[in-house]
Amino acid sequence: MCSALTLAILARELPLGEFGRYTFYLALFAFLDGLVDFGSGALVLQKGTSDEGAFMAMLRVARGVRGVVALASMALLALAIGMLDEAQAGWIVLAALYPLSRTLEASSLVFQRRIKHGTPVLLRGVAASLRTLSIAFLVLDGTTSAAPLLAVHAAWIAAANLAQHWAARKELLRLSKVASAWPAVPLRGFLALAFPLALASVSQQAYFYVDNLFVRGMLGTEELGRYNAAARIFSWLVLFAAYATSAALPWLVRQHEAGSLNAATRQLSQPLLVGGVLVCGSAFAFADPLLGFVFGPDFSASAASLRWLLLGALCVFAGAPFLTALVAAGHNWTVAKITTAALLVNVIGNLWWIPSSGIQGAAAATLASEATILVTSLFLLRRRT
Repeated sequence: MCSALTLAILARELPLGEFGRYTFYLALFAFLDGLVDFGSGALVLQKGTSDEGAFMAMLRVARGVRGVVALASMALLALAIGMLDEAQAGWIVLAALYPLSRTLEASSLVFQRRIKHGTPVLLRGVAASLRTLSIAFLVLDGTTSAAPLLAVHAAWIAAANLAQHWAARKELLRLSKVASAWPAVPLRGFLALAFPLALASVSQQAYFYVDNLFVRGMLGTEELGRYNAAARIFSWLVLFAAYATSAALPWLVRQHEAGSLNAATRQLSQPLLVGGVLVCGSAFAFADPLLGFVFGPDFSASAASLRWLLLGALCVFAGAPFLTALVAAGHNWTVAKITTAALLVNVIGNLWWIPSSGIQGAAAATLASEATILVTSLFLLRRRT
């Protein structure tokens, strides 16, 4: 809700090109989140859901891996920003520091392991509210450049990550005492298990957001702004499916250990699919007024793109439980291959359709990638479990 309100304000107050630039870096930061995680979150839950000692041993290594990847990604992003010759690049480089906070944010996995999400949701909600207020104040004060707004955005994300670590300290202390005799996990072994999950996570983030690179490069930042208005609605909708399935991962791991994974996956997928049909169908019918209400009348040209993306969102609601079930069953390389295939479909679709169809082509490429995920994950889950 706060993200929607923030973008609604910026869509009306920023020049269209600056709004496009702002949403471009939001997409890039979302990609960095997946990269810095490097599969560590899913791996810690996969191996440590039923064993406190294994959980803490994996968590310690996960923090170190996140820290190294965060430093490397920050350096690469700063180099890329310099090469792009971005206006007010210093603010964007400052914003790029926030992935370091993901190192400590790994502590919040203690809440996910217990399927207790109240505290993380509360802390993220407070930070998001303050972020919206801060950005609104800057815009009303006359800020018309995306760069300082991105720095504020990143600062509040970092604050939420640090707050979650602080909130998890008591449970971490308890688990550390329980798991004190557990042997250290070798880094090489951890990376071998994490790499396919990292590849899957990065590919998944990439096929969500690689459209931004193609649209910006081929059509410019103004068309990117129009496209990202539709893409933001898509991302808000699929967030519900992504959150529901990621929250259910520890439960699915336990069901897999009990030999009931297929039944549990059906139990999870049915209400998600019904909810997806209702929500995406309603948004499809009212795409034009929905875009006008959220972003303003200048974005009505994005309605056709939004309809393509809503079909993709329906594929996410239908397919996310199957992909998560494969993670729960430990088929990490299978998940990596599925998401890499979806990324390849998305890239080919963008190259093929954007020149002829503009932003509608980018949206159609996203639908094709999500359909690939749905079909392949369902087929392979039935074959391998």
